[in-house]
Amino acid sequence: MNTISQTEIEALIAALGAPTPSERWRAQEALVGLGTPAEPRVLQALQHTDAYVRRGAAEVLSHIGGDSVAALLVQSLSDPSPVVRERVAEALATLGRPESAPALEVVLVADTTPAVRAMAAEALGKIPAKGLVTPLREALKDASPAVRWSAAGALGAKKSRRGVLPLIALLDDADAGVRARAAEALGGRLDGRAMEPLASALRDPDFGVRWRAADALSGMRGARAVEVLSVSLLDPEPGVRWRAAAALGKAGKGSASAVDALCALLADSDANVRAHAAAALGKLGDRRALAALGALTGDKAETKLFGTVEEAAWVAIRKLGGSRAQGLRSPRRRRRSSASRTQG
Repeated sequence: MNTISQTEIEALIAALGAPTPSERWRAQEALVGLGTPAEPRVLQALQHTDAYVRRGAAEVLSHIGGDSVAALLVQSLSDPSPVVRERVAEALATLGRPESAPALEVVLVADTTPAVRAMAAEALGKIPAKGLVTPLREALKDASPAVRWSAAGALGAKKSRRGVLPLIALLDDADAGVRARAAEALGGRLDGRAMEPLASALRDPDFGVRWRAADALSGMRGARAVEVLSVSLLDPEPGVRWRAAAALGKAGKGSASAVDALCALLADSDANVRAHAAAALGKLGDRRALAALGALTGDKAETKLFGTVEEAAWVAIRKLGGSRAQGLRSPRRRRRSSASRTQG
C-alpha cells in the first residue's frame, strides 16, 4: 500500500494546475497511483478556484472513484468552465454509473457548449441504463455536427431497432463526418432496412462515407449485398476497394459472383487491395479461386496488414487446401528445401 503525507498530496493537487501539460499529466498519474487514500482530497479539488485543477481532479476520479464518486461528479456538470464540464462528462462515461444518466440527459439538451453536449452523448452511449435511446435520437437533430456525430455513435452502441431509422436519415446529413459516423453506427447488425440506404452511401462524394458504408454492409447477407459491394470494388479510392473486398469476404459466402469479382480484383494496381482480395477469397472457401491466387505467389509488394501480397495469397491458398493440389510450394518450404540441399 502506498503511504504518502497530506502535504505531498496537496502538492500533487496543486500540480494539476501546472503551466505545462506534461507536469499536469504527471500529477494525475501520481494521484491515480495513490488510489483510495487520495480520493477525499481529490474530491475537494473539484471546488478549486483553478479550472485546470478541477479538470484534472475529474480525470483522476474517473480512475480511482468509488461508488459515491459519480453522484459528486454530477454536481460538477454545472461547473462554470466548459472544459471542466466536458471532462466531468467524460469521467462519468468511464465510471458508467446508471444514476448519472438523468443529469447527462439534461446536459445533452441544455448545455451551451457543443463539445460538452457531444461528450454527454458519448457518455450516455456507454452507460447501461434504460430509456436513453429517445434522448439520443433527439440529439441527432442538434445544430452542432460534433453533437450529431457523438449521438450517432452512442445510438449505434445501443443496438436498438428504434435507432435504425434515425441513423438512416442521418446518412443525408450535410456534414460528411456525421454521414460517415451514421454509416459506421449502422454496421454490425442484420437489419434489412439499412441495406438500400447503405448501398446509396457507397456513392457518397466523400470517400470516408463510402468506406464506412462498405464496412457496415459486411454484416448483410444475400445477393443484393454482394451486388452493391461488387460495384464498390471499382471505386476510385483504394481504401474503399479493399474495405469492400474485406466486406465481401463476410457477406459473399456461397456466392459465385463474389468469388469472380474478388478474383478480378487480384489484378488491382494497389497492393493493399490485392492482399485484401486474397484474404477475402480465403474466407469464402471456394477452391475455384486457387488458380487466380497462385498468380500472386511471386508478388513481393509490401502491404500494411499482411506483409507482402504473396504472403496474403499463401494464407488464402492454405485455407483452401490448394498448395499440394497445384504443385506449389510456399516460400517457407522452398527455403527449407534449399537448406536441405546445401546440407546434403
